[in-house]
Amino acid sequence: MMSTMVSVDLAKEVILVCTYTNKKVRSNVELTHHEFLEWLFSIKPMFIVFEACGMSNYWKQTALLLAVNVRISKQNGGDKKDIWIQALVERRGKKCAAVALANKTVRTAFAILTKGTEYKAEYISA
Repeated sequence: MMSTMVSVDLAKEVILVCTYTNKKVRSNVELTHHEFLEWLFSIKPMFIVFEACGMSNYWKQTALLLAVNVRISKQNGGDKKDIWIQALVERRGKKCAAVALANKTVRTAFAILTKGTEYKAEYISA
């Protein structure tokens, strides 16, 4: 069975799209908002995970109109992933960290869907 999932990281100028098929990353692409809209219209139905932010509801509604299965990944401050991504930004830069986060989000979404569980953030006590 070939299942394709896409993780989308929304930013002001570009949208990072990571495609994940059969447990492997197939592509990481930067698209403008206009290019992303064209891409949404051209894809077959698939599962898309959007980063939770101000524009995610707009893109979710657009994708739902095109019969795409969509979820929004909610960000909670203070968990292990936040600490990991902050350290990665300092070591490798924002673009590399954005791609790594998109990859991690797709792998997490895949695990949640295949195991039928819910995401549980591991919070760090202050």
